Amino acid sequence: MRRGFKAEAERLAAELRDEMGLAEVERVGDVDFFTCDAEQEEEVNWLAGCLLLPRSLVLRAAWKDWDPERIAAEHQVSVAMARFRLNASGVLIQVARARKKRRQ
Repeated sequence: MRRGFKAEAERLAAELRDEMGLAEVERVGDVDFFTCDAEQEEEVNWLAGCLLLPRSLVLRAAWKDWDPERIAAEHQVSVAMARFRLNASGVLIQVARARKKRRQ
């Protein structure tokens, strides 16, 4: 890890935590645990997916006919996250419609 990266990541995490109104519960070692309601957790998961697999990346993968397993392996995320981003981002529908239009 390059020097200063961890400090910058911690600063950004603190800003996000403050912006989302998350309250720190406990610090265990180097890990902070926070409380949040179900809606906040859903927003955090959505943000994590967008940061780990941006839509443009998932769109390119869909054009290449990559399945969730290939995306997960290439980008070091879980298969569930890759599948979620393929479906939630709408890229599979976008690519299917574009291919159909090209065939006409």
